[in-house]
Amino acid sequence: MVTHKRLGYLVFIVILIVPWLMPRVSHAEWPTYKLGDSGPDVLAIQYSLRAVGNQAVPLDSYFGLETEAAIKDLQANEGLTADGVVGPETWEAILIPVGLTSEGYDVQAAQYLLATKHGYSLPIDGYFGDTMYNTVLDFQTANGLTADGFMAKDTWSPIVSIPGLPATATIGPSSTATTATATTATATATPCPTPTRTATTTTTATTATATTATAIATSVTAIATSPVDLRANMAQAAVTATPCATVTATTTTTTTATGTTTPTGTRTATATGTRTPTATRTPTATATRTPTPTATRKPTPTPLPCSSLTRAQIASRIQGTGGIALLNFHVSGVVDGAHAQANISDTAAGRAARRSSYGNAPGGSVFLDTRMLCGMLRLATDYGFSFRVTEIAGGSHSANSRHYAGIAFDIDRINGVAVSASNPYYQSFMSRCRTLGATEVLGPGSAGHSTHLHCGWSR
Repeated sequence: MVTHKRLGYLVFIVILIVPWLMPRVSHAEWPTYKLGDSGPDVLAIQYSLRAVGNQAVPLDSYFGLETEAAIKDLQANEGLTADGVVGPETWEAILIPVGLTSEGYDVQAAQYLLATKHGYSLPIDGYFGDTMYNTVLDFQTANGLTADGFMAKDTWSPIVSIPGLPATATIGPSSTATTATATTATATATPCPTPTRTATTTTTATTATATTATAIATSVTAIATSPVDLRANMAQAAVTATPCATVTATTTTTTTATGTTTPTGTRTATATGTRTPTATRTPTATATRTPTPTATRKPTPTPLPCSSLTRAQIASRIQGTGGIALLNFHVSGVVDGAHAQANISDTAAGRAARRSSYGNAPGGSVFLDTRMLCGMLRLATDYGFSFRVTEIAGGSHSANSRHYAGIAFDIDRINGVAVSASNPYYQSFMSRCRTLGATEVLGPGSAGHSTHLHCGWSR
């Protein structure tokens, strides 16, 4: 009797300490990707590269030469080692903070990872609406983060670094990859002539005969030797020892598949003794899984998501957006208090923006157009550009310039690169200006605009 009690205590201690021996993942452990890699994280990288203006990157979940070249360009522009490898510093450079009403490829990247890696059901449409907001809140709460519904670095990091898959996966006949999550192991003391051990998966079970010590040791070994990541899901087990016992181990099994998939249901696996997976786990249901509705769909922004804000509120947000730099002088050298920074400051304070009175400039002041202000803001918040505004209502332009009507602005730098015909971002920036409603968009190739871009809205 004493021997059985000692065995019970020993098994109880072993099962309790197993979870603590399993390696754990830190939110700060960014995964590394390089040429030849594939999977959902790679597609998120490609979405993010498009978000910062590189439209040539394919959306195929494969880290090929085009993706490597785009990463090297971004690394060079950000002052990083241009080795084409996505590590912690590069992740932080390409993942743009997004929040409610944001739109673009960066939002699609977040939606895709939340759906494919973490099992959330949400559309992958590039729009940060109520569904996306509630999903982010739930993820933040579940992972001990500040639940504000805004995806800054502290939320992007665990979304990328925490491994995971949806709760179920639809598979076809060619699928073989399997993953398991351990939940609870319970030993219940019952007097019986021959102890039995039952191992149960999602839908099937097998039974084997063993002594109490052997049965429990086998279940512990199965847990400890399984290559599946059980770190976030292992529960403590309670054991009470008597001369014999029935030991029940429950394993929830989720399957994913490689190869061509024809939906046929949800696959279950049968465990007998120590579980050995039949294949290496892969993170996607197909080799080149793409988000719904299509991987190449470009999100169409809804008209003026900041239309509920006042002119002053939009200007205040522009002031608080790190990606927008406002020049506090005229390139002409004239000092008149009508530079871009002063124009936005006046607008944020509810005042009209001052116009210059030299050259062709008419002097006086003008209220800046909310369409133009909203477009300026969204180029940074929704599309991830960083840029420097050189003029809005001030400066000397053509006599009938839209600047003087408060409906245009100029920029001379995009993502840290001076505007020129060789700037890799200027064409994408011009395209986004048009998407946001600008009807007069000029840049390299247009007379007088070889070193700056002009975005103007209709009168």
